[in-house]
Amino acid sequence: MGYHMTRGSFDRSQLEDDAILVLINTLSPQDTLTIITCVSFLDEHLRLVLQSLMRRKSKVTKKLLNPSGGVVGGFSQKVDLLYALRIIEKQVYKELIRIAEIRNIVAHSHLRVGFDDPNVQDACSKLVIPDGERLSEAAAAFVPVGDPSTQDIARGKFRVSVVCIWQYLRELVISSGNPDA
Repeated sequence: MGYHMTRGSFDRSQLEDDAILVLINTLSPQDTLTIITCVSFLDEHLRLVLQSLMRRKSKVTKKLLNPSGGVVGGFSQKVDLLYALRIIEKQVYKELIRIAEIRNIVAHSHLRVGFDDPNVQDACSKLVIPDGERLSEAAAAFVPVGDPSTQDIARGKFRVSVVCIWQYLRELVISSGNPDA
């Protein structure tokens, strides 16, 4: 993944190719890979939304969005800023915070943690995008036929939430009106 050139502009077809790769990675039996990859993908789209609102070729923009110490380089900082600027809705803000919590559970454990972990399952049970009832129906498409386990339901809810948030962020970038977007 990565957006070519100066990261100041991007190719929409590359975004769609990357989305396909991310979705394929979510089929990985390794839950850690699924969670980390999906959150990294959303992080890149948060950056693209912010970048679409800023001076694209500015060194200041690059400095602010630098993932290695930029003021808004981290996932949570991007989410907070987009919410504070009224770019994303409260429901999306809360969902992104929940997704970050799931990533943190996995990333900050010295043990292999996945959707079978009770803490991850509890965090996934709080995901609500697109909404409670429709999420359960949509998540069913991501779980095996039959009686799904709690692990399968958590994995399905996480995947559906990530896809919905990605579509939302993608639309923000495309509709930004920035001539470079």
